[in-house]
Amino acid sequence: MFKTIRTITNKIRCYRDANVYIYQMGKVGSTSLEESIDGAVHMHTLYGNSECYVRKKQIDSDKNWLYRLFRKLFEFVIRCVIRSKEKVKIISIVRLSTDRNVSMFFQRLPYWYCDYLNNNNDGKISRASGSQIIYNSFNIAFDHEYALNWLDEELSRFTGIDFYTSIFPVEQGYELYDKDNFSVLLIRMDKIDECYSKGVISTFLGQDFEMKRSNESEGKWYSEVLNKFIAEYEFPADLMDRLLTSKLSTHFYKQAEIEKNRMKWSK
Repeated sequence: MFKTIRTITNKIRCYRDANVYIYQMGKVGSTSLEESIDGAVHMHTLYGNSECYVRKKQIDSDKNWLYRLFRKLFEFVIRCVIRSKEKVKIISIVRLSTDRNVSMFFQRLPYWYCDYLNNNNDGKISRASGSQIIYNSFNIAFDHEYALNWLDEELSRFTGIDFYTSIFPVEQGYELYDKDNFSVLLIRMDKIDECYSKGVISTFLGQDFEMKRSNESEGKWYSEVLNKFIAEYEFPADLMDRLLTSKLSTHFYKQAEIEKNRMKWSK
């Protein structure tokens, strides 16, 4: 028990003493920033919104109501600890949800794959190819709405900033938002290197740092399957439209960039 209390206390202290929070939806190239910036804390949710609801459901099924209540209480404490600081610096990153969702799907592939098999046992699966089952798992089981709603359900909810009310400088690829004690640097994933080389991130942090590279997909166990998926998979038209006509896509990307991405996933 004392070990658990000490672990929780250390976590709270880590959030309290952080210089900057890398607060984003996952699979947007943020790990390199976290490992490069001293005193950075990396987080996906402050409200219990899991990027893989199947995994969360499995974990919760093994825990009692007290554990779930404690988790909500811990998240509440962390929100209070961060909000109580005189100045809160947050870096967040957006990415086109087609590309992001493919990356996140493979990050948690066993969960989505098993969820699809468990909920679609209609006799057709045994006749489908291995690739088709993976495609179906992505199309049907994967949570495609998570990325589309993340800004509203997490970052806006926490900071009180509506990131869609002002025009985003698409060519620049980043914008700074300030409200009360919050200062948020929002960057497009494809502009991270440019922001780093121009000193945008260092200026925001008030400190120099050297960018480290990590979490590259080539080093993952699923890299071969992922490369095959990217080469052969074609998004269903309705799913593609839902993702690429979303406010997330149209607010942060030019129409030409969206159409280029559409062509990428149209085989």
